[in-house]
Amino acid sequence: MDEDYYTGYFCNSKIDDIDEEYIASVIGRSDLTMTADQLENSVGFVKLFAFFAIAIYILMIYILSKMITERNAKSVSVLKILGYKVSEISGLYNISTGIVVLISMLISLPYQQVFFWQLFLQVSL
Repeated sequence: MDEDYYTGYFCNSKIDDIDEEYIASVIGRSDLTMTADQLENSVGFVKLFAFFAIAIYILMIYILSKMITERNAKSVSVLKILGYKVSEISGLYNISTGIVVLISMLISLPYQQVFFWQLFLQVSL
């Protein structure tokens, strides 16, 4: 390996065949346990964040559907007079809106991932 190659070792006993000056730190079982506990607590916040994200998404879809229905109230009335069923009218307005929102969300996922990765790098520095 190159001289600047880094690696770490896990072992059950003290390492005697490497000089002490080459050992940067020794991490014990208690350190790993404490890190695992912190990670487990952090996952709780991720679940809470996911819950709020889903709630906001549902609220956004509801508001968007309501706005589209209110703006097209006259057209919906005409369609009802012409004999269209509620499910057909819903297909014209709400389902098509949901499909557009889903497609735009799928398109924006890579951009969101890059954005949050850059945000994470900025915060961690």
